[in-house]
Amino acid sequence: MRQLSGQDAMFLHAESAELPQHIFGLTIYDPSTNPGGSLNFEEIVDHFRNCVGMVRVFRQKLVEVPFSLDQPYWLDDADIDVELHVHQIALPQPGDWRTLCDMVSRIHARPLARDAPLWEAYVIDGLNTIEGVPPGCFALMMKVHHAAMDGASAVEMYAALHDFEVQPKSLRSQPVVVAERMPSQIELITKAYTNNVRNIEKIGSLASLAWPTYRRIKESYKTDLLHPSSPVPKTRFNGRPGRARTIGAIRVDYAVVQAIRSRVVGATSNDVMLTIVAGGLRRYLQQKNELPKESLSVACPINLRSKRSADDEGNSVGFMTLPIGTAIADPLLRLSEVRMESYEAKLYTQALGKRLAVEIPNAIPAVLFSNLLHYGQRLGILERLGPFLNTVVTNVPGLPRELYLRGSKVVTGFAGGPLLPGVGLFHTVTSTISKRQGESAISFSACPMMLSDAENYEHCLRESYEELQMRVQKKAKLDQSRQGRASDPRRKAVAA
Repeated sequence: MRQLSGQDAMFLHAESAELPQHIFGLTIYDPSTNPGGSLNFEEIVDHFRNCVGMVRVFRQKLVEVPFSLDQPYWLDDADIDVELHVHQIALPQPGDWRTLCDMVSRIHARPLARDAPLWEAYVIDGLNTIEGVPPGCFALMMKVHHAAMDGASAVEMYAALHDFEVQPKSLRSQPVVVAERMPSQIELITKAYTNNVRNIEKIGSLASLAWPTYRRIKESYKTDLLHPSSPVPKTRFNGRPGRARTIGAIRVDYAVVQAIRSRVVGATSNDVMLTIVAGGLRRYLQQKNELPKESLSVACPINLRSKRSADDEGNSVGFMTLPIGTAIADPLLRLSEVRMESYEAKLYTQALGKRLAVEIPNAIPAVLFSNLLHYGQRLGILERLGPFLNTVVTNVPGLPRELYLRGSKVVTGFAGGPLLPGVGLFHTVTSTISKRQGESAISFSACPMMLSDAENYEHCLRESYEELQMRVQKKAKLDQSRQGRASDPRRKAVAA
């Protein structure tokens, strides 16, 4: 039996009917690559059944401590009925992109039941008229509670489900799953008492971490490495989300992203993706006559795992926040601004240190943590205090290999995450197929009361991507023309 960390449990304590705290991934497959030419639902269910021993999330159940006196536990259960977790759905006709996104939106809006392992899978048939997707494809949508994994550990689960070759592997040897004994209520309360005594020591160690952190940040401001943060403007995305969700995504060429990145010294692929999101938000809010003069602020999750703990399940995540230049019209200048702001945000995160972000939730007593999150959300305290950010943009790198599900090739896909109190828009950047094929996705999950026209926002993101691409191409041609004129021998002769 393993106890959840404070960061893992935070997603359970923060969950409500309006804010389910799970993540999802949707992958589209081409079954024609399968050696048998097809892959039926029973075979997919059987594949999940074969993976239960390798993927702990599939078999672990939640054990909550009475009165929330301590953080919950994960309990291994050897008797998991996979058929209760894997479902089949036929997509309504015409089976196009928007119909698929609407289906995913409805599935994503529903919280996971806590009386079983916290995951679900949906096989979606009938994808008949989606651009860039061969006829006869099917989709697989996976939902997993954020308490069980973050984006980095989700990639590990994704790898366990797939093969790197079209020929499916023979059934892999499975570790023997030993069912763990359910502890009694008295045992859980006794453990809670012991753990809460230890938490007093953790609070003391936090103080020893906080003082050097404060000094590092103070010195960074003195040396002009860091600058005071700008105020976060209030937008339509700041408020209390409702229960419904709306989802969309665009696909972008990885080679184009790299070409754009190379035009700004020091820029990263993530900076380019942030710039595309910024351009999409700028266009969308301009349409509504709601674009603030101040730049919108985003939070970007950061993987805090060390190499030694890279395979650990659960969460090990920090956040960096930064303005993304939505007030800047020129997309290339916006990319330069994002690069500088991203660099400064990373410096601040380094000054803050990795341990503090992980240890704070561990030190707060579970009953206090649970009540703070529950009543804070119920009373709308964050909404009353004003926006602390406008949206989230998380980057989940994919596996740089072609992938197959029992012989069916991965064509494309996207992912999504949970909304936060006071923040009704969440973006996810994913690379779901090999970089050799060169495709990534920018997707979003939103409250439809704040973003009711998902197709329009997709269009805004796509226009932002194309505008940035054209601006880079135009600058490259201009630079090339200038270099040609500078090396023209006739000009040199005149100058002489």
